[in-house]
Amino acid sequence: GGGGGGGGGGRDRRDRRDRDHHDHNHSLPIATSFYFHVTKAPKTLASDVHAAIDRAVASAKGAKTTGWSRAHDAMVAIPHAVADALIRADHARASAAAFTLYVMNPRTLSSGKLYAYTYDEEGGADGGADDVGNVGACPGQLYVADRRYAWIDLTAGPTSYGPADGGEGAAWMTLPRVTEAHRARPAALVVPLLGALRRACDHLFAPALDRAPSAQWDETEIAILRVTDVPNGNADRAPRVDADAMTRLFNRRAGARDREGRGAEGGSTASTKTKTTVTDREVSVGDCASCAAAMYRALKASARHAGAPSGTTGGFGIGDDRGTVAAKYASGRHREFLDAAELRYWLRAFRGRIEAETRATLGAPGSGEILETDKSGRLRRGENARRRRRRVVPVFLFDLVRSEPLLFDGARRAVAFSDMVVAVRTLAPTLPASSSCEGKRVLFEPSDVRAPLTAAILRTAFGVAPTHLTWSESANDVVRDYLFGVGNDPFGDLSGGGARRTLPFHVADAMERNAVFGSIARSVRDATRVLRAVEKLRWRGDDREVRDDPERRLLPSARDRDEYDARWAVVGYKRTRALASAAMHAHADAMYHAESMARDVEAIVAIVKRASEKLEPTLECFEDAQGGASFLSLRRPGRAASAAVALAAAAWALNRARIRAAAWWEVKISKQF
Repeated sequence: GGGGGGGGGGRDRRDRRDRDHHDHNHSLPIATSFYFHVTKAPKTLASDVHAAIDRAVASAKGAKTTGWSRAHDAMVAIPHAVADALIRADHARASAAAFTLYVMNPRTLSSGKLYAYTYDEEGGADGGADDVGNVGACPGQLYVADRRYAWIDLTAGPTSYGPADGGEGAAWMTLPRVTEAHRARPAALVVPLLGALRRACDHLFAPALDRAPSAQWDETEIAILRVTDVPNGNADRAPRVDADAMTRLFNRRAGARDREGRGAEGGSTASTKTKTTVTDREVSVGDCASCAAAMYRALKASARHAGAPSGTTGGFGIGDDRGTVAAKYASGRHREFLDAAELRYWLRAFRGRIEAETRATLGAPGSGEILETDKSGRLRRGENARRRRRRVVPVFLFDLVRSEPLLFDGARRAVAFSDMVVAVRTLAPTLPASSSCEGKRVLFEPSDVRAPLTAAILRTAFGVAPTHLTWSESANDVVRDYLFGVGNDPFGDLSGGGARRTLPFHVADAMERNAVFGSIARSVRDATRVLRAVEKLRWRGDDREVRDDPERRLLPSARDRDEYDARWAVVGYKRTRALASAAMHAHADAMYHAESMARDVEAIVAIVKRASEKLEPTLECFEDAQGGASFLSLRRPGRAASAAVALAAAAWALNRARIRAAAWWEVKISKQF
């Protein structure tokens, strides 16, 4: 990656982690290395940025502030487009790097005012501030574009935002500020600048995977099933979920300029993105009784917080002011919520009924795959008849006309699982989120689910991890950092609600890169199984050289061993080529090498299967003090044994072991009593 206007050099190596199943080790043989090139920005760019910011601050009306800032520390709000328009033009003209990070340090404004950037035009709701919190996008000092560049303004701010409890990941005075002391000792800026650069590498340039996609699909359908309790639900009372706009959003590549696909960086724009279609269908609770049954089985209630004032619900957020927030925005002695995990359980259990009642296609359980059929309705078979790989990602949106708050686990409007997305929308008043900005609680509208719904779909359908999460080798766990959570980030509440018109480059790139990593992960898993199976072969013979070499035990022919070794060498080469292509954003080339690698792994599996057919299994039985047991050993006879004979012998051995174990257990029980 390259840095414009500032940056640093470094090298980072870490494993990618698939966190879909925490009880397994999902580390991949993938290491990420960063190479930096530091250049100075053109003098004209620096002067133009300073002049544009100075004009924007001077043109601000009176004491206009960001709406978030405290009275004693007010900052003038200026649109981020003031600086971004100039940087975008420079990036289009000059950048040839994989990524570019602009580090700006404009001169102090002539008026001496502080300023921060706002991002409400990116889709955040333009709500007003009050004594408790604020609705809208949190101001910041940086911006991550839809093209492959980002910029940081060291003169802006300082701003603070992050979790409401101020814990891990809070961005408070985390970016360095250039002072007069740095003019005498400029080297003192190196460490904080490298820290910001490292954080950009972790969260933007090479983000971790939320989960590896299960397969490569030709077409993905995001099927939104909107379950309403009254006709038309909240369609006329709440912001509309635009399926067409979401389809355009998910099909747009990082750096794309227009519909013809000319790349913003001038290089290869080949894409691995499958065709994604978002559909929105309304069903009533009467037409989908199983949907209503699943929801009501997941409906829970909790008592108000013990420390909350009388007449409040409490427990709505995290922090010392939760009683005040709850008192202003909710009342009652208890609150209802939906258990997300239990709702998913019942939706999976009622999947067949839901398909029958709504006549919707939800795909195969777990994967959502839809098999290609011919005109007669039969599944296509045969090696030459390629099957189109289609899948459906079900999204269950419970659109309820109720004024009481109803959230998942008391905090979330949408939850992403590996096989589905669940969301809920109500007409409840504004509620506090678990984030804070400039010392005030971030508020959200329960009736607007567009932003959380988009974020949940990104996680489920494409395996994109939230921007504020990354994997730490030193902590051996997931860590949080909300520095890049403002702007047009699709995750979290700091970037505001509303629909997203564009996705930042790190999200759009991850949608394609994760597909490549998922294909490599599947090939590595299959290859590991082959190696373990070969290693476990138990050979009976006198030739020590053959007995100590698993491959020679299985493949006595030199021709078979040559093909076997050659396939493994090609697998390693194609893995390297796939990762190198993905690093240069040639995602189509990367997927070609990854899928070709999978074909070689399949060929290795075929070689092992052919060789195993020439092995004759023999059974050796023995008895010990705890009943009978048997094990299977292999030897290579003059001719292959019959598979039916081997199967019958194995069944006989298992049955004999079961009888022996049962007899031993009866004897043991009789001795005890």
